[in-house]
Amino acid sequence: MKKIFILTVIFIAINLYSFLGSAQTYTLKIEASEQPAQKVILGTVSGDNFTPCDSILAKNEVLIFTFPENSQTGMYRVIFGQTPYARIMNEAPQQLDFIFNRENIELKTNFKTPLKSIEVVQSEENKLWFAFLMYDDEYRKQFSVLEKEMDYLWTQKDTLNALEKSNEFNRLQMARDLFIGQNAQQNNTLLAAELISVFREPVVDGYLNLTERKNFFQTEFFNTSDFSNERIVNTSVYTDKIFQYLLTFNQPGLTQTERETAYKKAVDTILDHTNKNEKVYAFICAYLIHGFDVLQMQNLVNYIHSKAE
Repeated sequence: MKKIFILTVIFIAINLYSFLGSAQTYTLKIEASEQPAQKVILGTVSGDNFTPCDSILAKNEVLIFTFPENSQTGMYRVIFGQTPYARIMNEAPQQLDFIFNRENIELKTNFKTPLKSIEVVQSEENKLWFAFLMYDDEYRKQFSVLEKEMDYLWTQKDTLNALEKSNEFNRLQMARDLFIGQNAQQNNTLLAAELISVFREPVVDGYLNLTERKNFFQTEFFNTSDFSNERIVNTSVYTDKIFQYLLTFNQPGLTQTERETAYKKAVDTILDHTNKNEKVYAFICAYLIHGFDVLQMQNLVNYIHSKAE
């Protein structure tokens, strides 16, 4: 009997050790040059909502956080703290959003310019994600310049050069769409690829005038993205996309009533294209309600409530 008892205890101890040893944790390491000795906060991101989950006191330029096995996958944010100027002017602290999807992450950056200085040492998710952000930032600059040049040439009736610039404008958009498509296909196991796919946009023909381009963009905007993926609720991607769309309806010179009418049209389109998944739909509705509540547009808040019921 004594031998059986001892063997039972050993068996339990071995299994307990195996269980504890199998608990997987992941590490976030950030080398942040010029990081001051102040509190650094880590938290989850869901739309406009930031939820702190850990913090450390930065004593040097190396910051290390640990993700427990049950950590939520999705987008996280590191808040490094305020620069001296930001403290004086009461501005937002320096921060960086990144993807966590059950892998160790090692980043290098600079406290003063976290995104511009980012270098991904380890993390397939974030190599893809930050590469896209850098690409898209450059694309937006080129797009803006090309669009202005193209419209100017058309107004000057410089047809030959306007046609050439319009073709260049179209090629730039198609190259971006191809870039997103190829990255999504080649990295289809990564969450980053799912996020990047949401940022697909309709290719707007440069041969159309400004008003026609805007109308086409608004009409086709949601036909290039999937709003049924629950995993993306744990990021800011869906809400960034919605915000981008709403901006196209915010024209200068509108009265409050005219602006509400324009936004109501936008809301109808948004809700019609984001109702394929119950969780995603509730998330989008909550985002819109909060946003219009902040803007003190109670008519729109009530309207969304009535549509969501």
